Amino acid sequence: MLPVETLHKIFKLKQIKWLGSWEGVFSMLLLNAIKFKEKRKMKIAKNKTAAITIAILLTISMAASMMLIPNTSAHTPAWNIPTYAYIVAAPSPIGVGQAAHVYMWLDCVYGAAGGTTTALATPMNGSTASASLLSNNYRFQNYNLTITAPDGTVTTQIFAVISDTTSSQYVTYTPSQVGNYTLVFTFPGQVYGANGNGYEKSSLINDTYLASSATTTLNVQQEPIPAAINSYPLPEAYWTHPIYGENTDWWSISSNWLGSGSAPPGGVSSSGSMSTMYHNDAIGPLTSHVMWTKSLQFGGVVGGNQFVAGGSNPNGAVPGAQYFEGSSYAPRFYNPIIINGYLFYTEVASFTGSPIMGGSATGPTDCVDLRTGQVLWSRMDVPQLSFGYIYNLYDPDQHGVYPPIIVASIGGGLTGLPAMLEFFDAYTGDSLFNVTNVPSGTTVMGPSGEQLRYVVANAGTPANPSYYLQEWNSSKLWLYDINPYGGGGSLSPSVINASNGALIQQLPIPITGETGTLPNGASIFVPYGSSITINANIGSAAGLAASSANPTTTYDWNISIPFANTMPLTYMSYMGMLIPLGAFTVVAANYNDMMLCRNGSLPTGFAATGTGTAQGPYTYFGVNLNASRGAIGSVLWMKTYDPPAGNITVNSEPVDFQTRVFTFDYGETLQWVGYSLDTGNMLWGPTTPQKSFDYYGYPGTVSLPAVIAYGNLYCSSFSGICYCYNDLTGKLLWTYGNGGEGNSTYAGLQVFYGDYPTQIQSIANGVVYLATNEHTMPNPFYKGCTYRAINATDGTEIWQLSGYPSEWSTPGSEWATADGFIACMNGLDNNIYSIGRGPSATTVTAPNVGLSFGTPIVIKGTVMDISAGTTQTTQAADFPNGVPCSSDASMKDWMGYVYQQKPLPTNFTGVPVTVDVLDSNGNYRNIGTATTDATGTFRLTWTPDIPGNYTVVASFAGTNGYWPSNSEDGFNVMEAPSATATPTPAPASMADLYFMPLSIGMIIVIVILAALVALSMIRKRP
Repeated sequence: MLPVETLHKIFKLKQIKWLGSWEGVFSMLLLNAIKFKEKRKMKIAKNKTAAITIAILLTISMAASMMLIPNTSAHTPAWNIPTYAYIVAAPSPIGVGQAAHVYMWLDCVYGAAGGTTTALATPMNGSTASASLLSNNYRFQNYNLTITAPDGTVTTQIFAVISDTTSSQYVTYTPSQVGNYTLVFTFPGQVYGANGNGYEKSSLINDTYLASSATTTLNVQQEPIPAAINSYPLPEAYWTHPIYGENTDWWSISSNWLGSGSAPPGGVSSSGSMSTMYHNDAIGPLTSHVMWTKSLQFGGVVGGNQFVAGGSNPNGAVPGAQYFEGSSYAPRFYNPIIINGYLFYTEVASFTGSPIMGGSATGPTDCVDLRTGQVLWSRMDVPQLSFGYIYNLYDPDQHGVYPPIIVASIGGGLTGLPAMLEFFDAYTGDSLFNVTNVPSGTTVMGPSGEQLRYVVANAGTPANPSYYLQEWNSSKLWLYDINPYGGGGSLSPSVINASNGALIQQLPIPITGETGTLPNGASIFVPYGSSITINANIGSAAGLAASSANPTTTYDWNISIPFANTMPLTYMSYMGMLIPLGAFTVVAANYNDMMLCRNGSLPTGFAATGTGTAQGPYTYFGVNLNASRGAIGSVLWMKTYDPPAGNITVNSEPVDFQTRVFTFDYGETLQWVGYSLDTGNMLWGPTTPQKSFDYYGYPGTVSLPAVIAYGNLYCSSFSGICYCYNDLTGKLLWTYGNGGEGNSTYAGLQVFYGDYPTQIQSIANGVVYLATNEHTMPNPFYKGCTYRAINATDGTEIWQLSGYPSEWSTPGSEWATADGFIACMNGLDNNIYSIGRGPSATTVTAPNVGLSFGTPIVIKGTVMDISAGTTQTTQAADFPNGVPCSSDASMKDWMGYVYQQKPLPTNFTGVPVTVDVLDSNGNYRNIGTATTDATGTFRLTWTPDIPGNYTVVASFAGTNGYWPSNSEDGFNVMEAPSATATPTPAPASMADLYFMPLSIGMIIVIVILAALVALSMIRKRP
């Protein structure tokens, strides 16, 4: 029966659509009865006949509707649905050769108002949800765009399927002529449901969307309009998070470090013990400048002399012993994570907490600002973290990266709890939900930041196997847009609680509680503090799929791989038992590319097993993961290799999916070999053996630790030499550590090995970060342990800093490297160090009194380090006037002096300061450069050359260690005093000119004659 309001509207608009002749008749009768009722409203109590009539008509109408409407919900005759077409071309006007944006759409949404239905037993193509949402692929078709250029040239483009669910189509068009272009959008009309393009139970089946068209004009001029701003410039001063949304290009100077539990960004390697030490988007520091330090535990030298001979140390008395720093197997600073400029780590408690040995750090988990060390939160209810998760969501309702999540691995073992992941909000540390039944497999990072795991599962038995390859997708722990129970849309990312199937939309559960939806559509109240658990292992058969596009399954696909069914099983020996591992092992994988797999065991020599093992052939093969290249799961190539001669241990090493190379090392001979990822053929090797001490390069195995980056293989180990090989050719490009000044790890008598053992800690932005590192340090430590950064291209040393990490290079001990900083621990004081480019502050002063012109002046000022660490208690006391900035060349020794109680360096150099003036004539000019001293002070003497007011500007341009800063002051130079004028003599008279000189001359002559006479008389006297 039609609603009363609808009947009113239909009657007034005269647009009655007859669903059936009897229903139309009864609808009109009903409307007349209602109008009669309204006219007699005040008398209805007295008129029983009208009430009875209405009741009869209502009953007949309901019965007729039930009898006459077909089961398919269609109607006869079919409707002709008017459409309204729209087209916009923008911007207009636009310049020749510039791309215009063209939008076309209809007012109707295909299938809208078609109704919903309950879930079918076998859902097909979205039959379980509204036909107007993303629950299907039913779409408008054959939009026609005709463009007529100013010269009459006509171009036509037809869009076969309109993928956008709002019936919109977007395209760009680049005009080549000046003048007006005419754009016509034509919709040819379409029958809903034709050729299967429709929801089979929709009431719109066989209805026709009528044709329509629209026209617009694009004005094109010769002059281009201003280009769009893609981003504002990169920063030229110290910056912090958040990065303002219009600074798009700043992505290139910022980054995250998601921890050892996350696959690094793709294309390099998902194999090898050190694969997580290189993130191809990471940004590390070009300086050893310390931003701040934070104590983890008591560290450094223990005071007193209580450790005498006869104790646990067989070497006798141990004066100057230092506190335990974590080597070996009990790191104090394990698996740090950096997200959005914040550092996440879990503190240790006492001596315990060994994640490497299967335990975990037992202290609180902290979130601190990477640049300042300021604590955002610290929580005991957040356990040891495994990885960070940042997912870029793009659906019809939400576009953007969702708030980051940090994830801990909990349960399992003897805990009595199932092994699971616990998800927390990164900004607050609040618990979100737990995830159980996460399948094991080879993890790679997907295109939107999701974790993908390639899982090999046997659906049969060991005797009669039936292997499948599956792609598990972490982003499918959530549901997007489609409500799988009600079929509605605009669903914010939600989860399904495994215990009762309740759909939960708000996490964490607010203090007021949350209302969930059960599978039957009923509501359920979820109290604050409720534990939500998600089942991560939902196959497509078990899932309540809303559609093929949006299933509740947690897998992308599940494909039979019959080639594996005939492979012999691979076994692992454990405590005298042989444990079957399956038909093959996935060595490495790359999203939308391939998997590198192995059947059989790699050869092991006597040193690797202690017993000797018979060596046999082993098989490697490639499996396709790219549908455009062929069937997913198909074998690309397969090669069987014989073991090398000499009972040598062969170790699987990193894989480079960019240069298409996979590598092995030969344990006993310390050599490398490389093979093609595309054919399995050997490309190069064995290489020249590395130095002998590299035999001890990796804990518990005879293998070489290596990282692949930039098309190179980097290996640094116990010999103290970092080797760089081209991984495509095997050529040794350079070594570091065995050269002279600036390329040496020589230790002399400090260590009995002769060189400092040096291992890779991370690789980022073209820099290899190294540290003195070994299995277990002697106590007291030997002197000279060093952090180093070297150029990844040529091995040139960039910086050094005194330090020793907490644990040698193993997964979890990587240096968190992001945003231009390194977060690491120094075992020499058990402090966390944040290392990177810091802020500076420049001051300048000039004489504040008027100066006489021509007087030299002294311009002076300071350039100081204002990083957060300079305000720490010790540093503030040691440097009450502030910490001066150091040159890059002096940074190692200066940071040792400021933060590590090292002596004041005798060769300290400061930073250059440029001094400019704006004179009274408006001229801006440079007057000189000065360099700061160990107090941070600079001085420049200069003589102003014109009078008037001056502005003086002191500028520090910045270095690798500090961001730029500047300051200004002013002074005045007075006008020079005027010179005293010489009086002009009066004109001389004639007497002055002639008589006076003549008289004076006669007098002189008389005097001379008198003198001569007197002299003559004296001589004549007897």
